[in-house]
Amino acid sequence: ALFDYAGELRDLLRLRTAEDLFIVAARLPKAPWGYEGLAAIFDCVLKSASLLPALELATRLRQPQRGRQGFRLITRLISKNQPYRRADLQQSVEKAIERHTKRRWMAVAAGEQVEIWANLSGLDFICGVRLTDETMRHRGYQVEHLPASLRPSVAAGLAWLTDPQPEDIFLDPMCGAGTLLIERDLLGRHRLLLGGDVSSQALAVSVANIGPR
Repeated sequence: ALFDYAGELRDLLRLRTAEDLFIVAARLPKAPWGYEGLAAIFDCVLKSASLLPALELATRLRQPQRGRQGFRLITRLISKNQPYRRADLQQSVEKAIERHTKRRWMAVAAGEQVEIWANLSGLDFICGVRLTDETMRHRGYQVEHLPASLRPSVAAGLAWLTDPQPEDIFLDPMCGAGTLLIERDLLGRHRLLLGGDVSSQALAVSVANIGPR
């Protein structure tokens, strides 16, 4: 989901219906096909006016460091019959970022200060600098897990769609690990939360996750 936002970054970081937050560093909506497109993507990243501000914003959210900084690039190529490989796209974008930043930022395999994602979906190229870490995806209350449990971001979206009210009696008859109940609780006041499950193991996991709330 691409959107513009002029408010405080900390408000976006509190979104419970999202798992990751990126700032767009470069975009080429209609990249040419084939190796010509690879060259156009390189040029797009090299000349981007948003790349350095994006890196600076991501750096401010972490421990600042002097000198050269390391970035790790994750590339995804969602396109049929492209004449080049995902590794070719990765190498092209890495070189463009290094040249654009005058090699102050260098590609590393591990120990990165920031993570950058380069996605080519069809002909649409989007390069984003990741602003969040795994804590936005993995909630602290998940002390126990069940296979195929509802993702917390999905549970938050489902609970939000119920238009939460302080007098709600909220029922989840197949509560599993309790994720939906907990996310409803975190959205605001309610009168009562009820959860049940046919599995005694699921109930035990749910009780562990809910804890002394």
